[in-house]
Amino acid sequence: MKTIQNSTQKRKFSFIVTILTIFTILGTAQTTLGQVSTNGGAGLATTYPSLATAITALNALPAVTAPITISLIGNE
Repeated sequence: MKTIQNSTQKRKFSFIVTILTIFTILGTAQTTLGQVSTNGGAGLATTYPSLATAITALNALPAVTAPITISLIGNE
């Protein structure tokens, strides 16, 4: 009986680890793809992981002298 219980627990643990791994990979992939792109005008980088970081970088510029285009690629 004890062996059956241990094997069931091992399968449950393995399933949980697999699900958590899948969610971790999907979450990491989404943030590393660069959900926001710019034209690189006025010294901005061409990609940012989120709209908030693109706006923060835009606000940090000393002066904007060229047109800037920000394109959203994901569910921003």
